[in-house]
Formats: sequence, structure tokens, C-alpha cells
Amino acid sequence: MTKRRLLVVWVAAWLFANVSSCPAGAIDHRLNFDQSGIWKHSNQQVLLGMLVVGEVAGALWEGGDTELGRTFWQAIDASAIGAVSAEGLKRIFTRSRPIQSDDSHLWFQGGGHYSFPSGEVTTMTAIVTPFMFEYSPRYPSDGSLKICNPIASRHASE
Repeated sequence: MTKRRLLVVWVAAWLFANVSSCPAGAIDHRLNFDQSGIWKHSNQQVLLGMLVVGEVAGALWEGGDTELGRTFWQAIDASAIGAVSAEGLKRIFTRSRPIQSDDSHLWFQGGGHYSFPSGEVTTMTAIVTPFMFEYSPRYPSDGSLKICNPIASRHASE
């Protein structure tokens, strides 16, 4: 391991240790409601819709006979499983939304409290993940993608 890489690992470990030991109130606090730019919910909905339409269109266009087509179909499968799982977990955890309470520790509050897990985040993650697993070992343009599939990344570098 090079000195630079060792320094990066030590700094990351130090930061993780300091952040993880902070009281939750220092990290998890109410922010002002922002409905502009990339935070605008309608913009997020448009992006989510484009990803869903793109995965379906890509799967239908490519079919299941090509590597790209199979990856699109895996994304559809992951989206469906993610949507069902997220909905079920929301009904189990029933965490209050930030708009419903100032207390971020309110779990198991009953009906109407379906903040966790986020269905939108689950869907976006489910669509992107199969592509990261499939293509990151061959196209490591971003080193952070190697985190997704460390075993394949290690074999690709040998």
C-alpha cells in the first residue's frame, strides 16, 4: 500500500470514528424546507419517471438476448422487488415523516407514518445497481464503483 493510500485510509477512519461518535442531534436536525432547484419534488419525480420509462424501454428494445438487455431486465426485477419490499417495510416501521414531527426517533407510530424506507430512493437504487454490478469491473472510470463489486474488481485488476 502506498503512503498516499495509507494516509487516505487513516484520514477516512479518523473521520468515520469522529462522526459516528457524535450525538444524533448534531447530525440529524431539521433543515429549512427547500422546494427549489434539484430539491424540488416535481424535478425528482421527473427524474424517477425517466428512469422507470428508460428501464422498460431499454428492456423491450434490447430483449433478453444481449448483455445490456439482461441488465435492463434485472433492473426491472430489482425495481419490482424493491417496490414491494419498501411498501411492506413502511407498514412495519411506520416512521414519522419530518413534516409530521420534530422528533426523528419516532418509529412504530401506526398508519399514516410511512417515511421509511423511501420508495423513491429504493426505486432509483434498484434501477442503477444492476448496471453498476455488471459494468463497473470493465469500466472503472470512477474508483467508487469498485465498492459495488470488490471481488470482480480485484479479479479485473489481476
